[in-house]
Amino acid sequence: MGVGQDLLKDNKPLKIAVTVFVIAGVAVVSIWAGKKIIKSIKKDQSKVTSDDLGKEVNNNNIYHTDAEFKVMADTIFSALDYSANFSWDVLESQLKKLKSVDEWKKLNAVFGVRKANATFLWMNGNLIEWLNYKLGYYYRPKAAAILSKIGVTF
Repeated sequence: MGVGQDLLKDNKPLKIAVTVFVIAGVAVVSIWAGKKIIKSIKKDQSKVTSDDLGKEVNNNNIYHTDAEFKVMADTIFSALDYSANFSWDVLESQLKKLKSVDEWKKLNAVFGVRKANATFLWMNGNLIEWLNYKLGYYYRPKAAAILSKIGVTF
């Protein structure tokens, strides 16, 4: 037997430590790979949904400028991005600015696919996905009620 095998054979605590280290390493690599795969799948799905919404916009029903939509999208993202700073009032005020289904579609297109700024949050999605992720059971019906006034089913 080699020196390393003799050391493991005679040292039970070291044998346990090596086994735990190997198992932990495999677990960490598996989790990392799984997150990468899920993130890749979600990213691809989000882009399709967001792009499709932008193609369906009828500009005759748009009452805000592109710059205003950009500000709305950025404001909504800021309200949704950090869980500690979530503000229903900010989100509500932005959603109430929308006057038609086409404005909702335009807002979705301008919002695009956005990645969370927080290092501990792996969210990457379009506006609908962000709203579904952040609103929960309390705020989602409130958002749906606002959007239903302009003909949007959410």
